[in-house]
Amino acid sequence: DQVEALAMSDRIAVMAAGRIAQIGTPLELYERPASPFVGAFIGRINRLEGRVAAMADGLATITLSAGGAVRAPAALAEGAAALVMMRPHRLALREPAVALAAEHNRLLGRVDKVVYVGDLVQHHVATDGGRLIVEQATSGTDWQRFTADSAVAVDWRWRDSLAFPAETR
Repeated sequence: DQVEALAMSDRIAVMAAGRIAQIGTPLELYERPASPFVGAFIGRINRLEGRVAAMADGLATITLSAGGAVRAPAALAEGAAALVMMRPHRLALREPAVALAAEHNRLLGRVDKVVYVGDLVQHHVATDGGRLIVEQATSGTDWQRFTADSAVAVDWRWRDSLAFPAETR
């Protein structure tokens, strides 16, 4: 049980194919996984593929295979194939006309479906960069603004992106 392991542990070892993939605190494993495997194993995560167009000051600009571009903190070579990952609850849905905040990524898209799961709702969005799931708390009414077929902008902070070489496991 991942939730129990995260709540009760000071340090966790994640195993992959009989080998240790990463050892760290619950916070380290969740916020800064060492590989796409660890990122996907601990919690829910979105994945987009692309290629590094530019690197500047530890920030990669990644042109996505499906279209669009995002930025992510990374140490990748220009031209390298890349995998960008983001936690669904770190993404925000906005009206497409709302201005993009500084230091944010944005992909435009359309909501395919809305899945209500009690304390949160999942918006499945087909964006110009690929398919994403955006999670929102259901504690207010804001999550009800966007329904299936709504045109939306999906925004998130650059620092909430994880970028890995595409071949990393």
